[in-house]
Amino acid sequence: MPVDVSLGETSGRNNDRAERPLSGARLMAIAAVVLAVVIAAGAVLMAASPDLQASSIARFTYVAAVAAGVFAIFRLSRIADSARKGARLSKATDDAVALTDSDGFVLDAGAGDAARGLPVEAAFGVKEGDGAVMRIGRAALADGRASGPVALADGRRGALSAARWSDDALLWTYAPPAPWSLDDALRAELPAAFLAQDGRAVDATEAYLSLPSDDRDLMAEAARSAPADACERRMRFSDGSARVVSLTPIGEEGRAAFASRKSEDEDALGVFEAMPVAVALLDASGRITRLNAASRRLLGDRARVGAALGDIVDGFGRPIATRVREAIAGNASGRSEMARVVREGGGGRGGGETFLQVAMKRVEMIDGFGVAAVVNDATELKVLEQQFVQSQKMQAVGQLAGGVAHDFNNLLTAIIGHCDLMSLRTSETDPAFEDVTQIRQNANRAAALVRQLLAFSRQQKLNPKRCSLPSALSDLSNLLNRLIGERITLEVSTTDDLWDAYLDAQQFEQVILNLVVNARDAMPDGGAIRVVCENAAISEEMRRDRAVVPPGDYIKVDVIDEGVGMNDDVRAQVFEPFFTTKGVGDGTGLGLSTVYGIVKQTGGYIFVDSAPGEGTTFCILLPRPDDEDLAVGSERKVNAPQDLSGAGVILLVEDEAPVRAFARRALSIRGYEVIEAADADEALEALAGAPEVDLIITDVVMPGRDGPTWVREARKARADLPVIFTSGYSDDVFRKGLEDISDSVFLAKPFTFDDLSRIVKEVMKRETA
Repeated sequence: MPVDVSLGETSGRNNDRAERPLSGARLMAIAAVVLAVVIAAGAVLMAASPDLQASSIARFTYVAAVAAGVFAIFRLSRIADSARKGARLSKATDDAVALTDSDGFVLDAGAGDAARGLPVEAAFGVKEGDGAVMRIGRAALADGRASGPVALADGRRGALSAARWSDDALLWTYAPPAPWSLDDALRAELPAAFLAQDGRAVDATEAYLSLPSDDRDLMAEAARSAPADACERRMRFSDGSARVVSLTPIGEEGRAAFASRKSEDEDALGVFEAMPVAVALLDASGRITRLNAASRRLLGDRARVGAALGDIVDGFGRPIATRVREAIAGNASGRSEMARVVREGGGGRGGGETFLQVAMKRVEMIDGFGVAAVVNDATELKVLEQQFVQSQKMQAVGQLAGGVAHDFNNLLTAIIGHCDLMSLRTSETDPAFEDVTQIRQNANRAAALVRQLLAFSRQQKLNPKRCSLPSALSDLSNLLNRLIGERITLEVSTTDDLWDAYLDAQQFEQVILNLVVNARDAMPDGGAIRVVCENAAISEEMRRDRAVVPPGDYIKVDVIDEGVGMNDDVRAQVFEPFFTTKGVGDGTGLGLSTVYGIVKQTGGYIFVDSAPGEGTTFCILLPRPDDEDLAVGSERKVNAPQDLSGAGVILLVEDEAPVRAFARRALSIRGYEVIEAADADEALEALAGAPEVDLIITDVVMPGRDGPTWVREARKARADLPVIFTSGYSDDVFRKGLEDISDSVFLAKPFTFDDLSRIVKEVMKRETA
């Protein structure tokens, strides 16, 4: 029956109650004595007064008094029996047990007689006026059992449980303060509780008590089933919110359970959405359950909840589904692996491809285990890797080209040189003259092939100077028209305000020549080739293919044809050395690679746009030079004396006998006295015996000591001796090591009779001036 347990209002009567004997046995004894006195007194009065015996009222009063006394003794015996049971129970358990009447005053307690007559909150040290005690008492009388946390007078918190002992008695159980603090949870107003091993809430916050019973049971079950160490569980509460419940062991008594607020979960979703890193959550089958804005931007429109990540991302040999299974099994290390996403309709960098780094890790989710996938854009890294591979390939080809050029140029020097010597003795009417001419022409073609190798490997010496592209293209047009034939038209267009360039004009002509010839070969049925030059200003960094073009002013040269075009595979390899789509014997595969090498060596960029049946456009971007570069370039002049004969003593040092023989005969013809040497030792010995030597001509690369080394030793005695270095390598290959050798010039192989005569004449004239 509902009873108003006004425990807070009775605190002022504690002393009066404490002075009364509240033992059930004593009350029953007093009631029995009173009943006996009433019965005896009634019997005496009835016997002494016949009128009372005859009075019905007197008889009724007497019988009612006796009945009331018997009922009182019965009730007191019930109370005494409950007190005895409660006392036995409290003594058998601990001191934290008390039996109270329905008003909440202690009938008996494990603490002994000192607690009898006190309100239950005073008996257990509960803070005066704590309304939780009243609620617990009412609920226990109504429902049979109730419990809840209470605030203690010393500031700590404990828990009281009440069970209905009889219709008018309650058995109270007190749990000591939990061995943890709820201060942080109270300040944050979090649902938090200390749950005993059986799931009972020993201590809790108001936010926890206000949760629906299903949510409290959910937290209690999590506390019972959680592993021994601390952990977190994501749970779906009855209001639909997903909350993180932290479970922390507190000794052997139980667990502390904190549940995040609903708003915190919403904040977490906002942070997840705004993260700058692409993150996607997957279920055990690899389907996306959640992804943030960064991942949607990176993966494209196909990335949506419910889609399989493996259908969007290519795992490069290890399918995404396999990686997901490994992560679910706990075998994923979390390290990144390469992958790739191909966007629908292209549009991504790298021809529609976006390269990715994907790291996966198993995570605990509301409905079981899933996978968190962190995705990074690795396109730039992949481009750098491709650039590194390309540079390694270029370096390897360059080393090969340099080695071939050195040996090959020695052979060509001897061939071309002896052809020149034969031409001096052969008239044009001689049948051998045509043979000599053919030998020289083919040797020159071989020399051009070597120059292409050197240009591709960027080991060719360039002589940049101020250059007007309209003028250079005008001079080249006649040759180009003869090369392309009658079925193909050539159109060259430039703007009036086209900037001057700073480049090697001869090498740039080679670039245009190769591109036009390549365009001609792509149009077997004829067509038109256009060469368009214009100024171009790039305001923002431009990324294209594997190149990054910085902002600035550029001179743009487009070579456009109407040929068969190229597919993506051919276009990707068009600048590779020795790659060609022509038949055997129709091409070397070095034409476009030479173009690439010259443009890059000049500091420019070259790109190609093409599609099958739509023609091809080669776009060259040459950086606009500053005024200082143009001024320096304009001062360069070439002095070419006409009379190539001379006089003097020349020490010729060359390890290749054919080259040495040609050079000796050529110099002798021009009037010079020549002393020969095959290596550095012979050269030093000859120089010591011929102090009248006026000039040294020496090869750079020789067995034993090389040219620069023995020249330095020779100059210890003859510091003013001029030197001409010759080599099959370019000047740039060894120029950095010759800073200390003054008054020296370089002659590249292969050289002709006139080339050798001219440079010797220039040096000798300078020395005698």
